[in-house]
Amino acid sequence: MGTRNAPWRTEEEKKRWDLGLTDLVKHLRASKQGTDVNVIAAHIAQYRRDFVDQPDQIINLNPNPIEFP
Repeated sequence: MGTRNAPWRTEEEKKRWDLGLTDLVKHLRASKQGTDVNVIAAHIAQYRRDFVDQPDQIINLNPNPIEFP
């Protein structure tokens, strides 16, 4: 998931991606889940699936991911 395959196409989408990812990281840091690498990866993958709105294009790391509020 590097910048080679960035989920945004425009500067506006990049800003939306950055803000959403920042909020996700803040949420994980505030919770006890923020220390488990697998949970962090599952949340980021879920965020990316939701962002691109193509769930079949992003690997599902956890069949039952915890929803991000």
